[in-house]
Amino acid sequence: IKLNERTKQYIEKGINTLGIKNKNYIGVHIRGTDYKLKWKNHPNALNVEQYFSEIDKLLDDECDGLFVATDDLGYLERFQERYGSHVVFYEDVHRGTDLVNVAMTNTDRENSHYYDGLEIIRDIYTLSYCKSLVVGLSQVSVCARIIQESRFHKDKRCIVLSNGIYK
Repeated sequence: IKLNERTKQYIEKGINTLGIKNKNYIGVHIRGTDYKLKWKNHPNALNVEQYFSEIDKLLDDECDGLFVATDDLGYLERFQERYGSHVVFYEDVHRGTDLVNVAMTNTDRENSHYYDGLEIIRDIYTLSYCKSLVVGLSQVSVCARIIQESRFHKDKRCIVLSNGIYK
């Protein structure tokens, strides 16, 4: 992926603001909203408890925190309730509160769909800077893992959760 200069700067600014670069963060990507509808030939949705179980195994004194990337406000709130101030996330992300994909909702935000896509790209790159990943079978997590691998992280851990494909 070749990013233009403006996009690179936007991503770098976000990562620097969160302060996760060169630290020991667990990156978490969890799809919510319409993913819970069991679309044919899509991965079955995961629940937050499945993530909690795996994250709890990775947490240790050397862990600096969790970066949570999600389209679902309810899921984000559950992570904040459980892990408190250890959770970092982008506050400017458009998140859903029901079963409608955020890309299918209208907001008052100018160029909302453009920013939805840009925010996903930022999430992907931010996840790729995390030392460990706990993710599901989404395109976001696949891209983050590819970019992470391209950096030759020798010391990374990646847990991919799956409930199979809905038929």
